[in-house]
Amino acid sequence: NQDAHDQGDCFDIQPPREPITLLYEATNNLGIRRLIRGQQSSLAILSESTGEWTYIGRGFGGGSSNTQVRWSVGQAGNTIIFTNNRDKPQSYSIGTLPAGCGDSAVNEIADLNTLDVTQAAVAASFNGCVFLMNIVQEGTRYTSRVRWSGVNRPLTYVPGVDTVANFQDLPYTETILAARELQGNLIIFTDKSIYRCFVNGISF
Repeated sequence: NQDAHDQGDCFDIQPPREPITLLYEATNNLGIRRLIRGQQSSLAILSESTGEWTYIGRGFGGGSSNTQVRWSVGQAGNTIIFTNNRDKPQSYSIGTLPAGCGDSAVNEIADLNTLDVTQAAVAASFNGCVFLMNIVQEGTRYTSRVRWSGVNRPLTYVPGVDTVANFQDLPYTETILAARELQGNLIIFTDKSIYRCFVNGISF
């Protein structure tokens, strides 16, 4: 499956074909690069030495009817956060492979479970933090909410005295669509405005 056309593995040798909607080049703290592929129902990582894709997570996307599922990614250090606006955000430690056939190398995030954050439409990296935006929390969709992790602590989202993790709501009538880092700022795009996020002392 070097060109990803044959995506079968030990459990499913004839899976339904899904378009690749994410290609993400991840670089760990040692400068080693990995290429990650996202499709509606799965995430996989490429072995450059063999050309083979290994599934690191599967079972996402909610079935064949949800064809608009797209992954969004944020990274801090060796940890990547994946979100697809349907399933719970997932964390992945770069280089980790499943323990065995059918096992997963991605995990739910304990702090987000504590906060009852179950979905996020947008993920982005900025200044050592991972931002999650347009989220579902406690069963309610907050389309303008921005929640960020601790600095270099991408799994920490519960606010506390030892972390900058927190959240901010933009005007409630707006829906966050995307975010990109640009020239030392995080630019957040909504359906009505463009916002600039920057570091001000120890806060955003």
